[in-house]
Amino acid sequence: MKVALIVLLLPYAWCYLYTGMTLAMNYYYCRRYSPSSLAGALAYLRVFIVESNHFALLLAVRLLPFPRPRVRTEEGPGAPIVFCHGYTMDGSCFFMLKRRLRRAGYGNFHSVSLKRLFAPIDELAARFADDLRAVLAADPGARLRIVAHSMGGLVARAALRDRSLASRVDLLITLGSPHHGTPVARYAPGRNARDMEPGSSFLATLGNLPVPVVSIYSRTDNLIFPHSNSIVGGAENIEVSLAGHMGMIVSADVGREVSDALARSARVPEPSLV
Repeated sequence: MKVALIVLLLPYAWCYLYTGMTLAMNYYYCRRYSPSSLAGALAYLRVFIVESNHFALLLAVRLLPFPRPRVRTEEGPGAPIVFCHGYTMDGSCFFMLKRRLRRAGYGNFHSVSLKRLFAPIDELAARFADDLRAVLAADPGARLRIVAHSMGGLVARAALRDRSLASRVDLLITLGSPHHGTPVARYAPGRNARDMEPGSSFLATLGNLPVPVVSIYSRTDNLIFPHSNSIVGGAENIEVSLAGHMGMIVSADVGREVSDALARSARVPEPSLV
């Protein structure tokens, strides 16, 4: 019984340890290089507790042994909303955000699982572009909205360098995405992690935003810091308080911002690309 309890608690303890370590990295990096990015001590403490539990929840869902199709489609009202996950995650991570959006009246969800954990982001972007084309093939008259977490925001931006795809997308919402990289990427494995290092050759290729973008970020994000690395010129940049990295897809505050951004996009005329 004791052994079983220890086995169950070890992953939970790891979530607390990992969150504490990465929040400490955020604090010390920002104190040295970007003091304006620092949050208060109580904010870090609260985020440590909440983010650790968010991480544990998402890790449990990630490890559940259920089928994970390349694109999971859930029918519902409105234009298609395509979800693109971040580093080492899959489409299941959006379950809480989708639940909040359903309550707000949204549906027609398409959750992508890229399947390649450590591939270069350009390769992941090519796979995501194929998934977008598949969604459009099933609904030829549709215009898409994309919600992307973390690395998924870079994957989506890279996929939308294809102007024919970009012309069918009304909005890209990124949640805690490292648009200018993150120092934490230096310690992570994979070609995609190298692409997320500040100053990487991949980041230099992204160029101008091909579609309207809303970038939602937090200065207490324990993996993407300083917070200015999520701010994009030409985008609508929205700061949420007291959210960690996994909290960006679990937090009720973030869910409201995503819902509001989708509502605003529905009232805006279709963009014309020149």
